[in-house]
Amino acid sequence: MMFRSLMRLQGIGDRDAISNAELDAYLSLMRGDDGGRAFLAVMRSTERTPEKEALYRSAVRAVSYPVQVVWAADDPALKLKTYGEQARAAAGLQSVATIPAKHFPQEDQAPAVADHVARLARR
Repeated sequence: MMFRSLMRLQGIGDRDAISNAELDAYLSLMRGDDGGRAFLAVMRSTERTPEKEALYRSAVRAVSYPVQVVWAADDPALKLKTYGEQARAAAGLQSVATIPAKHFPQEDQAPAVADHVARLARR
């Protein structure tokens, strides 16, 4: 129950966008059969080295496919002004597309995310 409250407070702006069962699925994935060790290993594997930064930038710079940054405008953890702008700059884009969402925009505003993806695919 506490997990659901936290997700709704920090991660989901539209309380009707995701059911309790869907929120519980996140908790199951995080805990897993190993008590959450695999999830923590993934979270800890995020490297902030110059080599990793170069690898990440190469995925969005001088590529043969279109790139966009779609950011949750109300994300309390990954602020638009900091992280959204870093992503924009890394991709060499003029702007960041924002949607009215929190930390889990794919659940919070799934139709808006899908619209951005569809527009990019039509280019």
